[in-house]
Amino acid sequence: MYSIGAFAQLGGVSVRMLRHYDHIGLLVPAEVNPSTGRRLYDASQISRLNRLVALKHLGFPLEQVRTLLADGVDAAELRGMLRMRAADLETQLLRDGQTLDRVRARLRLIESETTMTITDVELKTIAPQRVLALHQFVGEEADANELDVEALFERVIALMDDASADRASPISWRDDDEHTLRLHAGFLAPAANVPGLDVVELPGVSVASVVRRGAVADMNEAHQAIARWAEGDDHALSVQRGRWRELYLETNDTDHSDWLVEVQLELAAT
Repeated sequence: MYSIGAFAQLGGVSVRMLRHYDHIGLLVPAEVNPSTGRRLYDASQISRLNRLVALKHLGFPLEQVRTLLADGVDAAELRGMLRMRAADLETQLLRDGQTLDRVRARLRLIESETTMTITDVELKTIAPQRVLALHQFVGEEADANELDVEALFERVIALMDDASADRASPISWRDDDEHTLRLHAGFLAPAANVPGLDVVELPGVSVASVVRRGAVADMNEAHQAIARWAEGDDHALSVQRGRWRELYLETNDTDHSDWLVEVQLELAAT
């Protein structure tokens, strides 16, 4: 048998909360000393406490928790509900992160209104990102017209729509080597899988970043601004490696004339 303090510690709840559950009849102690009123809990009650706390985290009110516990919700059902809740929370975190990126981008644009074209280069660290994506290879003799990221996105979007998958944050990136460029396009996806799309784990990296509003076709200005900064700050190797990412923060128009895009250059270790 466990004292109320020991049982609270095992269950990760407060003593006050256990007293409340006892008061409303949701989790009654196995024994109560009639002289001292000291509550004692049996080890078998941990299972009920775990289910109670899990259902609360899922957002169920206590009266509904009582009903679900009385109906005998089993571990498999609870695991399924918790996995769905975890996926919802991960998606919300992704959306919140995208909103934060937009707010920061807007702030940087406001701070750079004296130029009205390109913000200053910002250095920051990007956490690892899980992406659902497709890619295409482009030979060393290719020109800019062959880098058809829009067509690549259209294929990704069609597959995601077929699977009713959430499209929260579009991203493209490219890897260059001596002879070949590989272009990727997709959407950040913390948990989902979509048939036909690759799951790509982008590593966490340090980047030089520029946010630009304008026509998508003119985004090379942002790349050039970062390249000029890199040459002056001893990061020419990073430009040579050619590992660029583009995050599409606002894509409200259909003619691609007024997009808000963050261009990032992965920085090589120095």
